[in-house]
Amino acid sequence: SKHFRFILQGDEKLKKAATPFAEIVEKEAEELLAFLGASKPLPTIPYHLYPSTEQKGMMHYNTQQAHLNFGKSEIHEVVNDIYRPLRTAASNQMLCRKVFGKTKTHALEEGLAVFLTPNWQKAGYAHWASRLYHSDNIPPLVELLDNDQYHRGSTIVHPCLAASFVASLIHNYGKEFFLEKYKDCKFQSS
Repeated sequence: SKHFRFILQGDEKLKKAATPFAEIVEKEAEELLAFLGASKPLPTIPYHLYPSTEQKGMMHYNTQQAHLNFGKSEIHEVVNDIYRPLRTAASNQMLCRKVFGKTKTHALEEGLAVFLTPNWQKAGYAHWASRLYHSDNIPPLVELLDNDQYHRGSTIVHPCLAASFVASLIHNYGKEFFLEKYKDCKFQSS
């Protein structure tokens, strides 16, 4: 596609799933880049697709649905009947990194990527954040904004709450202000 080079690590069934998946990912990429106001062309990103977590795990010792290798600018994601409806923000996060570079606050990068992924984990970040809120399972904001604690936390809880935080910042301060401060913003705990 325009922004990704899809590399299939599987069989014919994966080939059939890859085309509609690539169309969704490319559409999300166009929307994200328009939102960011990114005008310069980006290099094509290698996007490895796997038919199962087992195969991905055997190749990379990582059985998550998706993971990023920022050093090689690669995305690795499982595409099968189980994971198809559970969209990740992997492609959006890689694009955010390509446009802005690494952020000082990791929750902002992943939060922006999840915020801009309409069907993240099938229902979207707002749905999952609401469920966490109503079940009284929201960790303190300081935990979310501390890079070490953020990565030790849940790969579902922290990203959806980071997206809610990004949505709040954009709503309260505006998109332009948020994007201006995005890369260099570092929060201090008191």
